[in-house]
Amino acid sequence: MKRLAAAAYEWHNYGKSTIGNRSDIERVPVENLRAFYRKFYQPDNVVLVVAANSTRASARFVQKYFGSIPRPERNWTPPGPKNPPRMGNGL
Repeated sequence: MKRLAAAAYEWHNYGKSTIGNRSDIERVPVENLRAFYRKFYQPDNVVLVVAANSTRASARFVQKYFGSIPRPERNWTPPGPKNPPRMGNGL
């Protein structure tokens, strides 16, 4: 599966594991990790799944514990360029 993903996404990070290699992560300065965390780990970048018989009670629960979290203000920078065009039969 790893080789298939690497071949399908030569440039994009979809071809790499989610968190990366341990040796790469250990070399990242702590300040960079904190900046990444502050930028991407925010309440407006979360998906909440309620896996139950959805009722008004569950909606009130979600509103009570998650509804009061303010949306952060930030300047969003779009991601980098898209994958280069593929060569060959297009698969």
